[in-house]
Amino acid sequence: MTCSAFRQNGCLLISVTGKLDSSNAAEIREQCICHIGESDSEVVVDLTDLEFIDRTGLNVLLVVYRSLESMGRKLSILNLHGQPKEAFEGLQSNYTIECVTDLLPKSFPGLVGATA
Repeated sequence: MTCSAFRQNGCLLISVTGKLDSSNAAEIREQCICHIGESDSEVVVDLTDLEFIDRTGLNVLLVVYRSLESMGRKLSILNLHGQPKEAFEGLQSNYTIECVTDLLPKSFPGLVGATA
C-alpha cells in the first residue's frame, strides 16, 4: 500500500495503491488529512492502482469527504474500478462523491482552465 500526493491540473491528486483495509486505514486516513490540510484546492483521490477496499477503507474516503465538505471543498474519485467499484456502489450513503475517468477539464469542471 502506498499513498502519495501531488498537484496536477490545478487540483491536489492523492494516489492510493494496493489495498485499503483495516490493516492500514488509520495510516492512510492520517496521510490524506495531512495532505488536504496543506492545500486549498479541490481533491481527487486516484484509485487506478487500488486492488481492494473494505468497509474500513470506504470509511476513510467518507472521512476525507466530510473534512473537505466542512471546508467548502470538493472530493472526486478517479478511475474507480473492479472490487473497489463494487464496494463503493454497495455503500448506502447520503454523500455525493463524483467519480471521474480522467483529469481533462471536460470531465472535471473544477479544474483550472476548465470550461463549463
